[in-house]
Amino acid sequence: MDKQTRIEFATISQLFQAGKVRKAKAAVLAALRRNPRAYFLHNIHGAIDGTMGNWKDARKHFQKALKVHPKSFESLRNLGNAERKLGDLQSAQKNLMKAVQLNPRFDAGWCSLGNVYLDKAQIEKAIEAYRKALRIRPDFTEAAINLLTHLDRSNQMDELRIALEDFERASPGHPVSILYKGILLDRAKDDLAAIEMLNSVEYEYQKIPNYATLELARLTRLAKINDRQKNPDIAYDLFLKANQLNNKVLASPYVNPSRFTKMLTANQAYLSSGFSQQWEVVSQNEEAPVFMVGFPRSGTTLLDTFLRGHSDVSVIEERPLVLAMRTYLGLQQEPGIKTLDTLSPNQIKKAGSIYLKEMKAAGERTRITIDKLPLNLAYAGEILRIFPKAKFILSLRDPADAVFSCFMQSFQLNDAMATFDTPENAARTYDLSFNIWQQAVAELAPTVITCRYEDLILDPEASLRPIIAFLGMDWDGNILNHLDAAQARSHIATSSYAQVVQPLYTSAVARWTRYKHLMPEALEILAPWRAKFGYSD
Repeated sequence: MDKQTRIEFATISQLFQAGKVRKAKAAVLAALRRNPRAYFLHNIHGAIDGTMGNWKDARKHFQKALKVHPKSFESLRNLGNAERKLGDLQSAQKNLMKAVQLNPRFDAGWCSLGNVYLDKAQIEKAIEAYRKALRIRPDFTEAAINLLTHLDRSNQMDELRIALEDFERASPGHPVSILYKGILLDRAKDDLAAIEMLNSVEYEYQKIPNYATLELARLTRLAKINDRQKNPDIAYDLFLKANQLNNKVLASPYVNPSRFTKMLTANQAYLSSGFSQQWEVVSQNEEAPVFMVGFPRSGTTLLDTFLRGHSDVSVIEERPLVLAMRTYLGLQQEPGIKTLDTLSPNQIKKAGSIYLKEMKAAGERTRITIDKLPLNLAYAGEILRIFPKAKFILSLRDPADAVFSCFMQSFQLNDAMATFDTPENAARTYDLSFNIWQQAVAELAPTVITCRYEDLILDPEASLRPIIAFLGMDWDGNILNHLDAAQARSHIATSSYAQVVQPLYTSAVARWTRYKHLMPEALEILAPWRAKFGYSD
């Protein structure tokens, strides 16, 4: 690197680190015009574009860096991160594996690989990747946070304690430790000590942006403890703060809740009485994929955990398989769902094959594969346009509990999840989604079976036997080995559904009643649905 390039690179880095992104971009463009083969300039250009949310451009710059320097493990890591942001997890994994093969002591590479494994729901591989990063650099804060977070989420409490002790030795007094000490106290149900611990720190994410995820975890944990302690006003305020932080600071700049609401409104308008009479060609598709739908937080996870106990059933968990079909049909853009009217036989066949290919790639080889994505509820019209013989398992829960539970969660945001920032907005999404569902069902009369969350909790077998018959299968006693399936997925070690798990679910029934004075508008929106589904007071 010549002297001028060193000076230019130092200037660009200083501008970038100071948050002067546009000035840094202008400076790197000027530097690249003078020295187009400086791979490190392409790297920082890609990093700048990524910060601005331009991940496609970022990927191009990282690829240019690798053309100049094919064995740059930093460039491979950057490219893998960009591909992850763009949803190409296979390419991301491939390039990150190359990076750590080139440099097995590349701690940041192992951490990025862990993030990809996490996105692919390969939790144990993700945890091991984070551990490798920390073995190389024990005070690596990002890897420590990711490891601790997912040991907590997978209920590996002994491992969490060990990992926390290791991190404390490497980084004594680090504020991250306070959060996870509070989490361990919460797990031990020492609520007052947990509240005191979690209130003793506040993560100043305005100064340190990476601390935003810690502050979100702290607020959410405090809110849930206060909910358990029957402090609804305090809990509600904390949930609201957590959602504001999630939506305004942590969400991708591409997340747009109004876009999802607009799409739902357009779907509802299209599905007026007699809409199918406008279809120029009727689908002759004989395939009958099975969809598990419902509003989020309505018991689909509990239901799919039970169903996985059947040897002939697999569940594809929350993968956007229908999105690929909708994208092909042009339903993600204007004029939207109205294009269903003019589909040709070839388009219908192609759309069906795209979905089935995605399903085959994502699922296991079992007799019955269930596509579980609750808000496919809102795409019932499109699904039935292509697969008129599709089957649906509808999960129902008291609408007030479902909506408030969505408000309580710190989801990784997309357009849909971002509408759950307040109970009122979540209730509007509920209303639109179920209007679409009811209109599609009334017009197209699909094959549907309903499972009530509250009934599933109280008597699993009585709820599950009709579903197994609906799927055309014989009863399998392993279905009721709920805890074995749950332990495999979440490392829960216990011995009795009735003694341990059932009370946890039962405690969430009618939670909304403690908050009714704080969500009057939401309850007004939901009142007709509560009456229709038999949940009226």
